[in-house]
Amino acid sequence: MAGTPALIAYLYGATRMLFDPDRLSKEMERAGLDGLIACSGPNICYLTDIRSIARSSFPHSPDCFAVVSRGDLSRVSFVSSLCEIDQVLDADPIVRHTAGFGTFYRTANNSVELNNREKRLESIMRDSPRGSTPLDALAVAVRDLDLVGMTVGIDEIAVPRDFLAALEQSLPTVRFVPATTFFRTVRRIKTPEEVARLTDATQIAEAGVSAIAASASEGVSEYELAREFEREIVSRGATPGFTLVRIGRNAVAQQALPGATQLQRGEAIWIDVGCAYHGYWADIARVVTLGPPGDKLRRVYEAARAGEEAGMKGAQSGMPVADVFQTVVDAVRDSGLRHFQRHHVGHAIGLEAYDDPVLTADSAETLEDGMVVNIETPYYEFGFGGVNVEDPVLIQADGPRRLGTLSNALIVLD
Repeated sequence: MAGTPALIAYLYGATRMLFDPDRLSKEMERAGLDGLIACSGPNICYLTDIRSIARSSFPHSPDCFAVVSRGDLSRVSFVSSLCEIDQVLDADPIVRHTAGFGTFYRTANNSVELNNREKRLESIMRDSPRGSTPLDALAVAVRDLDLVGMTVGIDEIAVPRDFLAALEQSLPTVRFVPATTFFRTVRRIKTPEEVARLTDATQIAEAGVSAIAASASEGVSEYELAREFEREIVSRGATPGFTLVRIGRNAVAQQALPGATQLQRGEAIWIDVGCAYHGYWADIARVVTLGPPGDKLRRVYEAARAGEEAGMKGAQSGMPVADVFQTVVDAVRDSGLRHFQRHHVGHAIGLEAYDDPVLTADSAETLEDGMVVNIETPYYEFGFGGVNVEDPVLIQADGPRRLGTLSNALIVLD
């Protein structure tokens, strides 16, 4: 992985802006927004490239934000406690304003020459505008970005109502409007940096699936196989998101945690796994068998695979999402699984495992260049278990492109 674009940018400090400033500016203008306040972890990351520890550790506490003005998208403000304001050192270089709050101590040592990162953090601790509370610090950022008297979209789903009410009272001339849906809409179209990270995440997850297959032997448990996946992806710099590994008939309860059930020869391992790499998600699914599969498993898997293949080939820019859904379902049924039913056949993916749009029969959305969508065809049956095959594809003008390289064929172990 050492040569991947996202990792090179991360290690050597190159600009790794996640959003397209031209597109964001146009979308903000269209929505009548002069500024934006990101409150959720994914949206803070989108504007800053900071994976906020505060938001992941305390997701219901409003104590970390990113603020940007349409008038200058090259200057993003990061609002955080002084304890965690050091995360700005890992941010995109466009984060050129900070507002801290609270009390935290980093002791000066005048006898030591500071390096550049230390100098920047020392300057932030000394000179950064601050407030005594998160609300105060956020108000400082809004004022410093000249958003007083403007219309500002706020990621409202990630803050309590009383916090929003207090913010409106603190800045009475600012018109705050809901922007959670706006963020999700803007994030649909991925930049090259986002695609690079999604590709890296996918290929790391694929390595984790291969690690499961390499560990499969008689007597190994679901729990042990799940840990092999997690060990592999962590060794490659990713963070486990969900690790669903079920043996045989257990797969009908696909979301239940991996347990003590041990693998026997002739049984299938159902795998649906997700991980995050530098903020971006992978979500893939495969089936592994120890020894030759039974006729039914082979037939069902090949039908599911045919549906996924049809979806990946047919997911063209400009295609209605509802048509993608029907294409996938029809292909599975035409391949022998006549009673196949699904509520969706995939979803977009990015800073969240489920981004918009979700590929449903009643969706009014249309695929666009730059979207990354997962195509999947899960099937579950009592007394049998389940199968699933799932992969992400990039929608582009010259046709969809798979981000991964692992074959989507049934994995059969001798």
